[in-house]
Amino acid sequence: MSRESLGVRRGVTRNHPYDPRWADDFDREASRLGGLLASLSPRIEHIGSTAVPGLPAKPLLDIALAFRDRAALEAARGVLQAAGYEDRGDLGVAGGVVLAKGPHASRTHLLHLVEASDGQWERWTAFRDALRGDPGLRAAYAALKADLAARCPEDRVSYAAGKRRFIERVASAPRPQASVD
Repeated sequence: MSRESLGVRRGVTRNHPYDPRWADDFDREASRLGGLLASLSPRIEHIGSTAVPGLPAKPLLDIALAFRDRAALEAARGVLQAAGYEDRGDLGVAGGVVLAKGPHASRTHLLHLVEASDGQWERWTAFRDALRGDPGLRAAYAALKADLAARCPEDRVSYAAGKRRFIERVASAPRPQASVD
């Protein structure tokens, strides 16, 4: 029996075991977004828990798109709305301009639009990269998410708030520099 790799009811915090199809789902969506937004030249990155192999996650892709300036971001926002993405508003430091794909009963993608100079971009990618590179850190984050999901199964706001301190600590930690031999 085949199952979709993505889709979660809006507001639900239940995590699923890592699914390697999430990387392919991202590649397909990034290609689509790249085509829709080609004239705006966004940087596109897979962020969030579905971007970290081995990490349980809500089956909902978080995709970050960085634009050269606010005008390009707003132009992209209009293109994406016309393509069927639901505008969830400008959440500022809580996620940038967010657009959702999929019905409320089965959200599949969240797009996070920011200006390239916004520090969120660096925090998102730093956090993802730290989890990808450190199995102990990944396990600690998985345990935190499991605890929060058990305590807040229908309250995504509290779930996200419970993760915030961990994410901020990891994202703001100094990144190791590559050695030059």
